[in-house]
Amino acid sequence: MRPRRFGNARPQLSGGGDQSEEKGDQCQTLLLVGLGREGRLAIPLSLVARLEEIPLTQVEFAAGREVVQYRGQILPLIHLVQVLQTSRHDRNAVSDRLQVVVYSDGDRSVGLVVDRILDIVETRLEIKHAARRPGVLGSAVIQQRVTDLLDVPGLIRTADPSLFQAAAS
Repeated sequence: MRPRRFGNARPQLSGGGDQSEEKGDQCQTLLLVGLGREGRLAIPLSLVARLEEIPLTQVEFAAGREVVQYRGQILPLIHLVQVLQTSRHDRNAVSDRLQVVVYSDGDRSVGLVVDRILDIVETRLEIKHAARRPGVLGSAVIQQRVTDLLDVPGLIRTADPSLFQAAAS
């Protein structure tokens, strides 16, 4: 069984508003994901290669880490809730499938496991609170909710510095 892509329709954009466009403010398109019961993260959509739903039965182990076979490659999986040391997984989100945000850098890819894919928004991003932990750039208010902005390359270096080390050499 192959991983399948989330939904056939593209999620609706929300957030930005006409006032921002009129003023010429630069908007960013972000993928919003959920961690735990209340945690929210924003990932710049430009860093997202694909959204996948992967059956747990496809998860294997190699070199001491979870991986899946993905498009002819071995895709390492990083569970954001573990790396960011947030609250435990949302019990309501437990299922027989993983929701994965695929990040690619050149010919290397990593699967970022999240509890929920929430939305895609276009908004003017203003970081209001500086980060105090690796993998997070800071916090902003998005859709009237405090949301952490994920530093994807920083998170990957925190989770496993060797993942893209060979590609950089």
